[in-house]
Amino acid sequence: MKRACYWTVLVSVVIGSSGSVARGGPLTVVHFRGEYIGVPNPQGNRFYRGLINRPSSITGIDVNADGQITNETILYWEFDIDDNPLSPLGLENGIPYVYLTDKPSAVFYGGIVARHVNIEYSGVPFTGQASLQNEGLTRITFGPTKRTGYVGSLDDDEFNYEAVYLWRKDGFLNGGDTGTISFDETSRLLVNMNLVRGNIGEVRFVVRDDGQFYMSEVLNDPIAPSFVNPPDHRDPLLIDIVPSVTDWALYDPMALTDPARGYDFGIDNISGVFGAHAFTDIDMLGLYVGRPTFGTDRIFYKFDEFRIDASVLAIPSPETLPVLVLLAAAIYGMRWRRYYH
Repeated sequence: MKRACYWTVLVSVVIGSSGSVARGGPLTVVHFRGEYIGVPNPQGNRFYRGLINRPSSITGIDVNADGQITNETILYWEFDIDDNPLSPLGLENGIPYVYLTDKPSAVFYGGIVARHVNIEYSGVPFTGQASLQNEGLTRITFGPTKRTGYVGSLDDDEFNYEAVYLWRKDGFLNGGDTGTISFDETSRLLVNMNLVRGNIGEVRFVVRDDGQFYMSEVLNDPIAPSFVNPPDHRDPLLIDIVPSVTDWALYDPMALTDPARGYDFGIDNISGVFGAHAFTDIDMLGLYVGRPTFGTDRIFYKFDEFRIDASVLAIPSPETLPVLVLLAAAIYGMRWRRYYH
Protein backbone atom coordinates (compact mmCIF):
# COMPACT_ATOMS: atom_id res chain seq x y z
CA MET A 1 0.00 0.00 0.00
CA LYS A 2 2.87 2.37 0.84
CA ARG A 3 4.40 1.75 -2.59
CA ALA A 4 1.08 2.32 -4.39
CA CYS A 5 0.54 5.62 -2.61
CA TYR A 6 4.09 6.71 -3.36
CA TRP A 7 3.60 5.83 -7.04
CA THR A 8 0.38 7.87 -7.24
CA VAL A 9 1.97 10.91 -5.61
CA LEU A 10 5.06 10.68 -7.81
CA VAL A 11 3.09 10.50 -11.04
CA SER A 12 1.07 13.50 -9.90
CA VAL A 13 4.24 15.47 -9.18
CA VAL A 14 5.89 14.62 -12.52
CA ILE A 15 2.81 15.37 -14.60
CA GLY A 16 1.64 18.24 -12.42
CA SER A 17 -1.39 18.58 -10.24
CA SER A 18 -3.21 20.51 -12.98
CA GLY A 19 -2.33 18.01 -15.70
CA SER A 20 0.20 20.45 -17.18
CA VAL A 21 3.93 20.52 -17.67
CA ALA A 22 6.02 23.68 -17.57
CA ARG A 23 8.17 23.86 -20.69
CA GLY A 24 11.62 25.39 -20.60
CA GLY A 25 11.44 29.03 -21.37
CA PRO A 26 11.02 31.57 -22.44
CA LEU A 27 9.40 30.22 -25.60
CA THR A 28 8.47 32.21 -28.69
CA VAL A 29 4.67 32.12 -29.00
CA VAL A 30 4.29 34.74 -31.78
CA HIS A 31 6.89 35.48 -34.44
CA PHE A 32 5.89 37.33 -37.59
CA ARG A 33 9.05 37.31 -39.70
CA GLY A 34 9.78 35.78 -43.10
CA GLU A 35 8.34 35.63 -46.60
CA TYR A 36 4.56 35.30 -46.52
CA ILE A 37 3.69 36.25 -50.10
CA GLY A 38 3.62 33.46 -52.68
CA VAL A 39 2.74 32.90 -56.31
CA PRO A 40 1.72 34.19 -58.80
CA ASN A 41 3.54 37.43 -57.90
CA PRO A 42 5.91 36.93 -54.97
CA GLN A 43 7.07 40.54 -55.13
CA GLY A 44 3.59 42.05 -55.24
CA ASN A 45 1.49 43.60 -52.48
CA ARG A 46 -1.27 41.83 -50.58
CA PHE A 47 -3.97 44.13 -49.28
CA TYR A 48 -5.52 43.94 -45.84
CA ARG A 49 -8.42 41.47 -45.96
CA GLY A 50 -7.99 41.18 -49.73
CA LEU A 51 -10.37 44.08 -50.30
CA ILE A 52 -8.47 45.62 -53.25
CA ASN A 53 -7.42 48.41 -50.91
CA ARG A 54 -10.96 49.69 -50.47
CA PRO A 55 -11.70 50.50 -46.82
CA SER A 56 -15.15 51.20 -45.47
CA SER A 57 -16.01 54.90 -45.34
CA ILE A 58 -18.38 57.22 -43.50
CA THR A 59 -19.11 60.83 -44.44
CA GLY A 60 -21.43 63.44 -42.95
CA ILE A 61 -20.13 62.84 -39.44
CA ASP A 62 -18.44 65.26 -37.03
CA VAL A 63 -14.97 63.73 -36.94
CA ASN A 64 -13.16 66.18 -34.68
CA ALA A 65 -16.05 67.43 -32.50
CA ASP A 66 -16.00 70.96 -33.99
CA GLY A 67 -19.70 70.99 -34.88
CA GLN A 68 -19.01 70.62 -38.62
CA ILE A 69 -19.89 67.61 -40.78
CA THR A 70 -19.02 68.91 -44.25
CA ASN A 71 -15.98 67.34 -45.91
CA GLU A 72 -15.20 65.08 -42.99
CA THR A 73 -14.54 61.38 -43.58
CA ILE A 74 -13.71 58.26 -41.62
CA LEU A 75 -11.89 55.49 -43.48
CA TYR A 76 -11.53 52.20 -41.67
CA TRP A 77 -10.90 48.50 -41.77
CA GLU A 78 -13.37 47.28 -39.15
CA PHE A 79 -11.95 45.99 -35.86
CA ASP A 80 -12.52 42.23 -35.71
CA ILE A 81 -10.98 39.50 -33.57
CA ASP A 82 -13.45 36.72 -34.34
CA ASP A 83 -14.29 35.93 -37.95
CA ASN A 84 -12.46 38.31 -40.27
CA PRO A 85 -8.65 38.46 -40.09
CA LEU A 86 -6.97 41.74 -40.97
CA SER A 87 -4.20 39.80 -42.72
CA PRO A 88 -4.56 39.10 -46.46
CA LEU A 89 -6.50 36.15 -47.83
CA GLY A 90 -4.82 32.84 -48.56
CA LEU A 91 -7.12 32.25 -51.52
CA GLU A 92 -8.32 35.15 -53.63
CA ASN A 93 -10.25 35.08 -56.90
CA GLY A 94 -9.60 31.36 -57.11
CA ILE A 95 -5.81 31.83 -56.98
CA PRO A 96 -4.18 29.93 -54.10
CA TYR A 97 -1.09 30.88 -52.11
CA VAL A 98 -1.20 34.62 -52.74
CA TYR A 99 -0.64 34.93 -48.99
CA LEU A 100 0.82 31.97 -47.11
CA THR A 101 -1.65 31.68 -44.24
CA ASP A 102 -0.17 28.37 -43.07
CA LYS A 103 3.18 29.92 -42.16
CA PRO A 104 3.93 30.70 -38.48
CA SER A 105 2.08 33.77 -37.18
CA ALA A 106 0.82 34.65 -40.66
CA VAL A 107 -2.78 35.29 -39.61
CA PHE A 108 -3.53 38.37 -37.52
CA TYR A 109 -6.64 40.34 -36.56
CA GLY A 110 -7.49 43.89 -35.51
CA GLY A 111 -8.48 47.07 -37.32
CA ILE A 112 -7.31 50.37 -38.85
CA VAL A 113 -8.93 53.80 -38.85
CA ALA A 114 -8.04 57.21 -40.31
CA ARG A 115 -10.29 60.19 -39.48
CA HIS A 116 -10.01 62.99 -42.07
CA VAL A 117 -11.03 66.64 -41.71
CA ASN A 118 -11.52 69.10 -44.61
CA ILE A 119 -11.59 66.39 -47.24
CA GLU A 120 -14.12 63.86 -48.49
CA TYR A 121 -13.51 60.35 -49.77
CA SER A 122 -15.01 59.75 -53.21
CA GLY A 123 -15.36 55.98 -52.89
CA VAL A 124 -12.76 54.87 -55.43
CA PRO A 125 -10.09 52.37 -54.30
CA PHE A 126 -7.68 53.82 -51.78
CA THR A 127 -4.30 54.15 -53.50
CA GLY A 128 -2.11 54.65 -50.48
CA GLN A 129 -0.09 51.76 -49.13
CA ALA A 130 -2.31 49.67 -46.88
CA SER A 131 -0.89 46.26 -47.50
CA LEU A 132 1.79 43.68 -46.89
CA GLN A 133 4.82 43.95 -49.16
CA ASN A 134 7.70 41.63 -49.98
CA GLU A 135 11.09 43.29 -49.82
CA GLY A 136 13.26 40.29 -49.00
CA LEU A 137 11.09 39.91 -45.91
CA THR A 138 7.36 40.54 -45.86
CA ARG A 139 6.58 43.87 -44.20
CA ILE A 140 3.32 45.05 -42.67
CA THR A 141 2.84 48.61 -43.96
CA PHE A 142 0.60 51.61 -43.95
CA GLY A 143 1.15 54.94 -45.66
CA PRO A 144 -1.32 57.20 -47.49
CA THR A 145 1.43 58.53 -49.73
CA LYS A 146 -0.81 58.83 -52.82
CA ARG A 147 -4.13 59.97 -51.43
CA THR A 148 -6.09 60.15 -54.64
CA GLY A 149 -9.75 59.27 -54.50
CA TYR A 150 -10.67 62.33 -52.44
CA VAL A 151 -12.74 65.45 -53.06
CA GLY A 152 -11.03 68.58 -51.74
CA SER A 153 -7.53 69.94 -51.41
CA LEU A 154 -4.93 67.62 -49.92
CA ASP A 155 -3.20 70.71 -48.53
CA ASP A 156 -6.13 71.21 -46.15
CA ASP A 157 -6.35 67.58 -45.10
CA GLU A 158 -5.87 66.92 -41.39
CA PHE A 159 -6.24 63.43 -40.04
CA ASN A 160 -5.47 61.14 -37.16
CA TYR A 161 -4.71 57.46 -37.41
CA GLU A 162 -4.89 54.33 -35.25
CA ALA A 163 -4.18 50.66 -35.95
CA VAL A 164 -4.26 47.54 -33.80
CA TYR A 165 -2.70 44.26 -34.94
CA LEU A 166 -3.53 41.16 -32.86
CA TRP A 167 -2.41 37.53 -32.95
CA ARG A 168 -4.79 35.00 -31.38
CA LYS A 169 -4.05 32.01 -29.17
CA ASP A 170 -5.21 29.50 -31.79
CA GLY A 171 -2.16 30.50 -33.84
CA PHE A 172 0.39 30.60 -31.00
CA LEU A 173 3.63 28.65 -31.47
CA ASN A 174 5.53 26.11 -29.34
CA GLY A 175 2.49 24.68 -27.57
CA GLY A 176 1.05 28.09 -26.79
CA ASP A 177 -2.12 27.28 -28.73
CA THR A 178 -3.11 24.68 -26.13
CA GLY A 179 -1.06 25.59 -23.07
CA THR A 180 -1.39 28.41 -20.55
CA ILE A 181 0.65 31.51 -21.45
CA SER A 182 2.07 33.89 -18.87
CA PHE A 183 4.77 36.54 -18.56
CA ASP A 184 7.68 36.46 -16.14
CA GLU A 185 11.00 38.26 -15.84
CA THR A 186 12.39 36.35 -18.85
CA SER A 187 9.55 37.30 -21.22
CA ARG A 188 10.14 39.76 -24.09
CA LEU A 189 7.96 41.82 -26.43
CA LEU A 190 9.64 43.03 -29.61
CA VAL A 191 8.71 44.95 -32.74
CA ASN A 192 11.21 45.97 -35.43
CA MET A 193 10.09 48.98 -37.48
CA ASN A 194 13.03 49.00 -39.83
CA LEU A 195 11.60 51.65 -42.13
CA VAL A 196 9.74 54.55 -40.55
CA ARG A 197 8.57 57.62 -42.44
CA GLY A 198 6.22 60.35 -41.39
CA ASN A 199 4.69 61.13 -38.05
CA ILE A 200 3.73 58.19 -35.83
CA GLY A 201 3.07 59.44 -32.33
CA GLU A 202 2.58 56.25 -30.32
CA VAL A 203 3.66 52.62 -30.34
CA ARG A 204 2.22 50.36 -27.63
CA PHE A 205 1.79 46.64 -26.99
CA VAL A 206 -1.64 45.07 -26.46
CA VAL A 207 -2.31 41.90 -24.44
CA ARG A 208 -5.51 40.06 -23.54
CA ASP A 209 -5.16 38.31 -20.20
CA ASP A 210 -7.94 36.27 -18.59
CA GLY A 211 -10.47 37.79 -20.98
CA GLN A 212 -9.43 41.43 -20.36
CA PHE A 213 -7.39 43.57 -22.75
CA TYR A 214 -4.48 45.68 -21.48
CA MET A 215 -2.52 48.33 -23.36
CA SER A 216 1.00 49.37 -22.46
CA GLU A 217 2.33 52.84 -21.87
CA VAL A 218 3.77 54.66 -24.91
CA LEU A 219 7.03 52.93 -25.80
CA ASN A 220 8.60 55.54 -28.06
CA ASP A 221 9.50 59.20 -27.92
CA PRO A 222 6.91 60.84 -30.19
CA ILE A 223 9.26 63.70 -31.05
CA ALA A 224 12.27 61.49 -31.76
CA PRO A 225 13.85 61.73 -35.23
CA SER A 226 12.35 58.36 -36.08
CA PHE A 227 8.93 59.99 -36.20
CA VAL A 228 9.59 63.44 -37.64
CA ASN A 229 11.46 62.67 -40.82
CA PRO A 230 12.21 64.45 -44.06
CA PRO A 231 10.43 62.72 -46.96
CA ASP A 232 13.26 60.38 -47.95
CA HIS A 233 14.69 59.67 -44.52
CA ARG A 234 15.02 56.09 -43.26
CA ASP A 235 15.45 55.56 -39.54
CA PRO A 236 14.89 52.14 -37.96
CA LEU A 237 13.11 51.74 -34.65
CA LEU A 238 13.48 48.64 -32.47
CA ILE A 239 11.32 48.28 -29.37
CA ASP A 240 12.27 45.38 -27.09
CA ILE A 241 10.74 45.37 -23.61
CA VAL A 242 10.20 43.18 -20.55
CA PRO A 243 6.44 43.23 -19.82
CA SER A 244 6.86 42.66 -16.10
CA VAL A 245 8.62 46.04 -15.74
CA THR A 246 6.27 47.89 -18.11
CA ASP A 247 3.16 49.80 -17.04
CA TRP A 248 -0.26 48.73 -18.36
CA ALA A 249 -3.83 50.02 -18.23
CA LEU A 250 -7.22 48.45 -18.89
CA TYR A 251 -8.28 48.65 -22.53
CA ASP A 252 -11.63 47.72 -24.03
CA PRO A 253 -11.48 48.09 -27.84
CA MET A 254 -15.24 47.71 -28.13
CA ALA A 255 -16.26 50.15 -25.39
CA LEU A 256 -16.94 53.07 -27.75
CA THR A 257 -17.42 51.15 -30.98
CA ASP A 258 -20.74 50.87 -32.76
CA PRO A 259 -20.87 47.10 -33.44
CA ALA A 260 -22.29 47.82 -36.90
CA ARG A 261 -19.22 49.89 -37.81
CA GLY A 262 -16.29 49.04 -35.56
CA TYR A 263 -13.89 51.93 -35.96
CA ASP A 264 -13.62 53.55 -32.48
CA PHE A 265 -11.23 50.98 -31.04
CA GLY A 266 -8.31 53.33 -30.22
CA ILE A 267 -6.74 54.79 -27.10
CA ASP A 268 -9.93 56.55 -26.00
CA ASN A 269 -10.92 53.07 -24.81
CA ILE A 270 -8.15 53.02 -22.18
CA SER A 271 -9.47 53.31 -18.62
CA GLY A 272 -7.97 53.54 -15.15
CA VAL A 273 -4.33 54.29 -14.39
CA PHE A 274 -1.16 52.73 -15.74
CA GLY A 275 0.69 50.34 -13.46
CA ALA A 276 2.25 46.90 -13.17
CA HIS A 277 0.18 43.84 -14.07
CA ALA A 278 0.86 40.12 -13.60
CA PHE A 279 -0.15 38.29 -16.79
CA THR A 280 -1.15 34.68 -16.06
CA ASP A 281 -3.55 33.48 -18.79
CA ILE A 282 -2.86 35.22 -22.12
CA ASP A 283 -4.85 34.44 -25.26
CA MET A 284 -4.15 37.44 -27.53
CA LEU A 285 -1.04 39.53 -28.22
CA GLY A 286 -0.44 42.49 -30.44
CA LEU A 287 0.56 46.03 -31.23
CA TYR A 288 -0.96 49.50 -31.37
CA VAL A 289 0.47 52.07 -33.82
CA GLY A 290 -1.06 55.52 -34.10
CA ARG A 291 -1.15 59.25 -34.16
CA PRO A 292 -4.32 59.99 -32.18
CA THR A 293 -3.97 63.78 -32.59
CA PHE A 294 -4.88 65.50 -35.86
CA GLY A 295 -2.10 66.66 -38.14
CA THR A 296 -1.17 67.21 -41.77
CA ASP A 297 2.08 65.21 -41.80
CA ARG A 298 1.64 61.99 -43.72
CA ILE A 299 2.07 58.71 -41.88
CA PHE A 300 4.20 55.87 -43.16
CA TYR A 301 5.58 52.84 -41.39
CA LYS A 302 6.76 49.33 -42.06
CA PHE A 303 7.65 46.51 -39.72
CA ASP A 304 8.91 43.08 -40.65
CA GLU A 305 9.24 41.49 -37.22
CA PHE A 306 6.85 41.11 -34.31
CA ARG A 307 7.93 38.65 -31.63
CA ILE A 308 6.65 37.59 -28.21
CA ASP A 309 8.58 35.29 -25.86
CA ALA A 310 6.59 33.99 -22.90
CA SER A 311 6.24 31.17 -20.39
CA VAL A 312 4.21 28.16 -21.60
CA LEU A 313 2.50 25.71 -19.25
CA ALA A 314 1.71 22.92 -21.68
CA ILE A 315 -0.95 20.22 -21.39
CA PRO A 316 0.64 16.82 -22.12
CA SER A 317 -0.56 15.19 -25.32
CA PRO A 318 -1.51 11.48 -25.42
CA GLU A 319 1.83 10.84 -27.13
CA THR A 320 3.87 12.37 -24.30
CA LEU A 321 1.99 10.84 -21.37
CA PRO A 322 3.73 7.43 -21.65
CA VAL A 323 7.09 9.19 -21.49
CA LEU A 324 6.07 10.98 -18.32
CA VAL A 325 4.82 7.73 -16.79
CA LEU A 326 8.10 6.00 -17.63
CA LEU A 327 9.98 8.89 -16.07
CA ALA A 328 7.90 8.56 -12.93
CA ALA A 329 8.51 4.78 -12.89
CA ALA A 330 12.27 5.26 -13.18
CA ILE A 331 12.30 7.76 -10.32
CA TYR A 332 10.13 5.43 -8.26
CA GLY A 333 12.46 2.50 -8.93
CA MET A 334 15.46 4.48 -7.74
CA ARG A 335 13.62 5.53 -4.60
CA TRP A 336 12.40 1.95 -3.95
CA ARG A 337 15.90 0.46 -4.18
CA ARG A 338 17.26 3.17 -1.90
CA TYR A 339 14.45 2.57 0.64
CA TYR A 340 14.61 -1.26 0.74
CA HIS A 341 18.34 -1.82 0.25
